[in-house]
Amino acid sequence: MPAAYPVVTAHSEGSLPDLGTAIRYVLTGILSLGVDTGLLILFHGLLAWPVSLATALAFGLTACFNFLVNQRWSFAAPTSHSRGQAIRFATLVAANLVANVLGVTALTAAGVQYVAAKLITAVILAVINLFIMRRWVFPPGQAVVG
Repeated sequence: MPAAYPVVTAHSEGSLPDLGTAIRYVLTGILSLGVDTGLLILFHGLLAWPVSLATALAFGLTACFNFLVNQRWSFAAPTSHSRGQAIRFATLVAANLVANVLGVTALTAAGVQYVAAKLITAVILAVINLFIMRRWVFPPGQAVVG
């Protein structure tokens, strides 16, 4: 006789993002990094704005694009939770903005070329953010119906 209720299993607190999610996240990140770095080159390299301002503006403009692609494709998160996701994402973006500006500014002050400084900072933050986004911004349901 079939069960009256579906089997429900809880996600492990220490579970890692699945491979498909990680691959989509990396592809989204590469595309976002290209947009972000291109804007940095435009603002600092061509318009000669200060590196801190150029980094902050490029990063902020890319954040909206990144949220939508990650929500709908990378993490396939339900859009019915968009408000909470957007608030958590904005909080993460604010923390990343500070980390980005500090990282790029510190590395350029240490003599690293500004685009290289941007790439180094981005790679470090990307690894950290995969786990934060999977566990906090776009968390899987507390229970999975299987």
